[in-house]
Amino acid sequence: QKVLPADKNVAQKLRLETGASVYYLKRIRHVNDEPFLIDEHYIPYSLCPGIEEKYKENTSLYQLLKVEYQFNLHYGQIEFQPITPPSKEAVDLLKVYPTTSLLYVERIVYSDKDVALDYFTATIHGKFTIDVKNT
Repeated sequence: QKVLPADKNVAQKLRLETGASVYYLKRIRHVNDEPFLIDEHYIPYSLCPGIEEKYKENTSLYQLLKVEYQFNLHYGQIEFQPITPPSKEAVDLLKVYPTTSLLYVERIVYSDKDVALDYFTATIHGKFTIDVKNT
């Protein structure tokens, strides 16, 4: 996690000026101790100053935005696209082959006042197993 200047794409998605400060968070998600998702969030820093100090590993990012910054996460747009790993880093982090089919997800979340709060991307390895037991 860090604060960085928005590139042209991120700025456009969040309705910001290119170079405006954004809070950037990159995480690896696991199922049964196996990596299955790399997600990246870009949030306008002007809307959540100090978030890099408040976000911790087991914190819900959206809960933090709701409670600490008083945002109502109202609606979003999600786009899905099949891809192969976009980089060697994705291959290594997800522990897949360079030809493995993955799912790329792009989402923008807006407040109830139509403010773009979060530009989110995820690279997902869609194959994983979850044990289910009836109790």
